[in-house]
Amino acid sequence: MAATAPAAHAGIYPRPYSRKDYRKAGVLYFVGAGSPPEAINIGVTTSQRLLGRLRAIHRTNHRDPVLLGIVPFTYGQTLMMDAERYQAELHEHFASIQLRKPGTIGAGWFEATPVLLEFIATVADPLSSVEKFPNPEEILTVYCLSP
Repeated sequence: MAATAPAAHAGIYPRPYSRKDYRKAGVLYFVGAGSPPEAINIGVTTSQRLLGRLRAIHRTNHRDPVLLGIVPFTYGQTLMMDAERYQAELHEHFASIQLRKPGTIGAGWFEATPVLLEFIATVADPLSSVEKFPNPEEILTVYCLSP
């Protein structure tokens, strides 16, 4: 039986961000579990918190996480909200390969299908764009595969 997300995290909204946080630069990320990936996490965080989010995924996963791609949200008035809306659209679009029921803990994980991997290759920025984020060296050396 899947665990249910706490009330503050049930579904996509409401999120525990303040109005001030919604103005921060956001990033939608795709993280694979293992190489080649067995599962893919589609999530969001602020660009300032990307490394912390990758570390958290690393601590709680039985496979080494690999950052497969990012979609930065750096223009506009509600950057994090825009990132969350896009995440919700992707979760709905890929619902047929979602590993957990929406609204439950782990609902951001999806089967690593060729269709999802091709989608990531099409929409994600080059991983070198993390150079603009805090601690890019650790992100690139620990969480990205060498070419």
